[in-house]
Amino acid sequence: MIKNKAFIYGLAFMAVLWQGCWHEDLSGCDKNVVEISLGVESLKGQNDPTDFAEEVDKARFFIFDDSDGTLKDDGMVDVSSAEGAVCNLRLGEMELGKYTLVVVANDDKWCEGSELPLSADSISVNTGMPVDKSSFVRRYSFSHECKCGYSDYVELYRTDALVKLRLLNIPESLKSGTITVNQVAEVCSADTVFSGSANADLHFSTSEAENANIEKWFTVFPSTDEQGSYIWLHLNLDNNGAVENVSERIGRVFLKRNSVNEIVVDFNFGNPSDPEISVDVDREWDSTDNVIFDV
Repeated sequence: MIKNKAFIYGLAFMAVLWQGCWHEDLSGCDKNVVEISLGVESLKGQNDPTDFAEEVDKARFFIFDDSDGTLKDDGMVDVSSAEGAVCNLRLGEMELGKYTLVVVANDDKWCEGSELPLSADSISVNTGMPVDKSSFVRRYSFSHECKCGYSDYVELYRTDALVKLRLLNIPESLKSGTITVNQVAEVCSADTVFSGSANADLHFSTSEAENANIEKWFTVFPSTDEQGSYIWLHLNLDNNGAVENVSERIGRVFLKRNSVNEIVVDFNFGNPSDPEISVDVDREWDSTDNVIFDV
């Protein structure tokens, strides 16, 4: 009987430990306070942690109660308080329970609007918002089971691929144009699941040129079609005072989330309809992609 009692007491002791909160004195604890340290996913090939404030201009958080799926809290992340690669999100005192945290960064709809989501599943971002800055998302579930509080590190995931466009030796006859990448995802959910299909357009004008060259960045969601995404070059030319439109398909790419890519179009001051074109796609992302660009 004594052995049985010892066994039962041992189980009770272990049960307390498993709750993750074993303190003789909780007076020094920040009771029931939940604090999350936010970071930003580094680009593929970069080993150093990414500076949070350099990547994130604005961010908003949402807290859902997993017991009924209701929205318990929302607010803006204080990006200005970030120190290096970490930005602290102090959620304050919360009742014990299971929760889902969703964070969206650099997306105008969620970060500047007043719309409230019906559920965590209803939070998503659309391609092309913003054009020149990556958006970030993260869906994170946690159990707040200790009266002494809860803390963790949560990394935000980049939703898109970065593409650098370089137009070189632009002839005087070229006035403006558009680079179109088709068959990319239209929507990215908070857990980086992509759906839909859309075209991503980047417009340029020779008024942006410096020494007959243009260099600019844009963001685009990954390719969703198994055939990849085709790149189209649309040019507006001055043909003796009349506007001439020229369109040409210049290649096919398989874009990956969180990758860095480059499109170079060299006109050699010659015929804009016959430029030299090269595309450098992040080949280190997935070694199974033996062919990730072709014409």
